[in-house]
Amino acid sequence: MRLESTIGDSFRGSMGRTLITAILRVVTIAVVAGGVSIFLMSHLSADVGESLECTATAVVRNSANEDVGNVVIADGPNGVIVRARLRGLSAGVHGFHIHEKGVCAPDFSASGGHFNPTDVEHGYRNTAGFHYGDLPNLHVPESGAVAVEFFAPWLNVCEGERRLLDDDGAAVVVHQGTDDHSSNPSGGAGKRFGCGVLQPTQEVASRF
Repeated sequence: MRLESTIGDSFRGSMGRTLITAILRVVTIAVVAGGVSIFLMSHLSADVGESLECTATAVVRNSANEDVGNVVIADGPNGVIVRARLRGLSAGVHGFHIHEKGVCAPDFSASGGHFNPTDVEHGYRNTAGFHYGDLPNLHVPESGAVAVEFFAPWLNVCEGERRLLDDDGAAVVVHQGTDDHSSNPSGGAGKRFGCGVLQPTQEVASRF
């Protein structure tokens, strides 16, 4: 029996097509400095939930210019996924927002107000709200470190009127206090603890 026929029989039908699609990736093996590096190229199938998406990443720094973590925001078909890993915060509840300008210097006020392309009021609990840059509070334990992941279906990273990476960019800001999700202009969240400019990157969405 021919090898080609055997392989064809094994992958007939929709199940076979899905399996074939899932393994369609190009592997390039290069010998570098006596070692072997394997590069998985970007031919990843949407059928298995993997695709290269437009992604933005920010390194968050405090007022002493110390690196206190990072935020990754990735486009998807229904909005964005936000992942934040932060440290060095005081225990408690901290406001967390996307701000309208991709600038954190000379001080964090340079990032402007919340990202608000629809020009409405602040807060999920405000019937006249909410800002597109409004995000859930961060609940920080005694360790001062927190890792969160959540959806923001009203945002995009790269495309459309609600995109974050527009002409003046955007920044993520962590506040010292709690966002009450209702009062203007920023929920009474107080001073800005940390700021990070969102920069375009490329990530595989399924790695979130």
